[in-house]
Amino acid sequence: MSDAENTQRNKELEADIKKLYPKIGYIKVNGVYQGSKEPSFLIYALGVDLLTTIRELGYQYEQDSVVYSTSNSSEAWLYFTTL
Repeated sequence: MSDAENTQRNKELEADIKKLYPKIGYIKVNGVYQGSKEPSFLIYALGVDLLTTIRELGYQYEQDSVVYSTSNSSEAWLYFTTL
């Protein structure tokens, strides 16, 4: 995927997050995956289970994985969204 295509898909993902969950919060962060820096999103929503949604969005936008944690946990889980 080219840098331009990746940038466009990142914008589309952000629009989907806003559309699907207008009342939840998110911030843009600089992530690192396999040694490469990539723009990423940290989504936070107390009392809302986002696991299914973030896995579906990860698959739709061809992300290799998503990270999930609950508000009452000090652990996080890595879910692969591609085979």
